[in-house]
Amino acid sequence: LNESLKVEDGEIIRAVLKGLYGKLKPCAEHIRFLFMTGITRFSNQSLFSKLNNMRDLTFSSAFSSAFGYTQAELEAYFDEGIGEYMEKHPDAGREGLLESLRHWYDGYRFSEGAEKVYNPVSINSFFRDDGMAFEPYWANTASTEMVVELAKRARIAFLPDDTPAVMKSTLMNFSIESFEAGEEISQKKMCGYLYMAGYLTIDHIDGDIVHLAIPNHEVGKIMGEVISEAFIGDEGSYNLMIEIERAMQCGDIGRLASAFDRIIHIPTYDMRIDREKFYQALIYAVSSLSGKIDVRAEEHTAEGRSDLVLAVKGRVVIVELKMDQSAEAYLAQIESRNYMDRYTVSGDDIILMGVNIATKGRGRPRLTWQEKRMDERRNSPS
Repeated sequence: LNESLKVEDGEIIRAVLKGLYGKLKPCAEHIRFLFMTGITRFSNQSLFSKLNNMRDLTFSSAFSSAFGYTQAELEAYFDEGIGEYMEKHPDAGREGLLESLRHWYDGYRFSEGAEKVYNPVSINSFFRDDGMAFEPYWANTASTEMVVELAKRARIAFLPDDTPAVMKSTLMNFSIESFEAGEEISQKKMCGYLYMAGYLTIDHIDGDIVHLAIPNHEVGKIMGEVISEAFIGDEGSYNLMIEIERAMQCGDIGRLASAFDRIIHIPTYDMRIDREKFYQALIYAVSSLSGKIDVRAEEHTAEGRSDLVLAVKGRVVIVELKMDQSAEAYLAQIESRNYMDRYTVSGDDIILMGVNIATKGRGRPRLTWQEKRMDERRNSPS
């Protein structure tokens, strides 16, 4: 169905499907059970007008854990696989493995207060893989081409900890027809699509407002690739990721700032959104493509949240990124709120980086930066 949106004959394709579904209704007395699924849906009034007696289970609490593994099911049904992993990785520990599985593949919630479930495709793939490696297996099940194109049209870029809020009716009445080629896409509608397609899940519900979130690390990595390709391009993102890796490995903050500057300059004026979160999301997305850098956004501390943390073996760079003020002020904010405290015991080289993105006036945004290196032994400026 999604493919039918990308071709001129889309209406013909949907007409054929409509006829197929229409043949099912007269056979209702002979059908004991019929289950239909897909990553998106078309409105009952159009494609399913001849099969309008279906029950929509999308938000049903009774079925909220029916199509993913609960924690108890994971530990019961995959006990043998967990044991095999422990034999191959004796230093990991059972609880360490379970925590890693939660981090990578758990987190889907399909109704208010429902238990979170694991992605079954990813869990099955993990235990089927001889190396039992933590990889974004779900990304291999389908192309992200359509998601990239829709992200461009909606100009949507967000961080893993963001919880986009939409009206419950937006999700309940979501219809893929509104994404026909040439039609403008609102970010709210795009969030509806991302929810239906599995890129977002329910974080919590407040009355008629549904707060969505990226469910886990696997999907966060996939969304990073989507955002990078949508706004930077596939080849450009890869080259910039390599540049960030090299800057981190040698501790060259000027080189790192230059890569950040190139990232924010690539989106054209009609693609940019001059908001701090937009630029932060772009830098995060490109950096997170690396398998060598541990990248965290909005890391919580006792006194606030650091915008970005990039870490490689032996080195941590803590970034505070703002708009239209001063890089020096952001550097001071990192110190005053002690964002670096949790890293001072590691013995790593700790570098504070204040970044300002100037957007006022005409032309492209302009990036300025300041750095300060910390002596981890004394927890004071070196």
